[in-house]
Amino acid sequence: MPVSSTARSLPKDCLIRLPEGEMAEYSPPRSLTTEEIPLIVEQFRLAARNARRAGFDGVEIHGGHGYLVDQFFKDGINDRTDMYGGSIQNRCRFGLEVIEAVASQMGEERTAIRVSPVIDHLGAVDSNPEALFLHLISELNKRNLAYIHMTEPRFNNKGADGLMETTENCSKFRERYDGVLMLSGGFTRESGMEAIRSGAADMVSYGRLFISNPDLPLRFAIEATLNAYDRSTFYTHDQYVGYLDYPKLTSDEIRQGWSKQKQKKKTRSGLPHPKLKIQPASSPTCGRMLPSPLTMFATPHSHITSPLTPIVACSPNNG
Repeated sequence: MPVSSTARSLPKDCLIRLPEGEMAEYSPPRSLTTEEIPLIVEQFRLAARNARRAGFDGVEIHGGHGYLVDQFFKDGINDRTDMYGGSIQNRCRFGLEVIEAVASQMGEERTAIRVSPVIDHLGAVDSNPEALFLHLISELNKRNLAYIHMTEPRFNNKGADGLMETTENCSKFRERYDGVLMLSGGFTRESGMEAIRSGAADMVSYGRLFISNPDLPLRFAIEATLNAYDRSTFYTHDQYVGYLDYPKLTSDEIRQGWSKQKQKKKTRSGLPHPKLKIQPASSPTCGRMLPSPLTMFATPHSHITSPLTPIVACSPNNG
């Protein structure tokens, strides 16, 4: 049985796609005992150690969208009565222990966490999300994390008719967090740049557009046409269709794109981000920092490309 903070099943309207393609209800979970939780935290530590040994630049802990860490954060799921349940401080305890475990292997500056304060995906709701995540942010401000990754909701799972448009956003959390903030959630090239321009975010993450455009940063840089994604292939078990079959720009298209940008006399020169502090690749606590000519990095000052900035792509349901 899958483990959780609770033994309650997911809502009946939450379904999972099986390998054969049919949709089915999730298996009922088993609530972890208090004594088992340190063993789960240890698994996160070992995973981070393996990632470092494999050469990864950092680790982003998925603490949102109804996954395990989120199941401890939110009282719509967490019904525990031990030291990991009840109060906001107790419900944050597991996530903070996971952060500490991962940071022990990667270093705080190469550890990040993704959270979804105003998303109620897979039944992950909270009675007071503002208080919950303001407390969590106060704890994260004590650490020198690479960034916090938050999902801006375009829609919310509220109401009898299912998905409804929402005006909720992460601005209140942005104001309280002292470090680097990454946002995701259906951004386009233009809205992503506006988020940087306005100070709503320091970085923007893309998911769906990255799946259908493996050279997305380059396409953004030269304002090339994007491939349309096929949503029906997002969660299938085919290892090629919908993942590896989207075309990149040809050499001629790239040359034409750069030529048009040159004609527009747009400036693209690398500027360091004032908040982003990444250790050099020679650091013994880091993985490898691999230069890439296709990575795009935006700062509050301009929309620019930098050859040394790592890029992060997220899952298709939120990016």
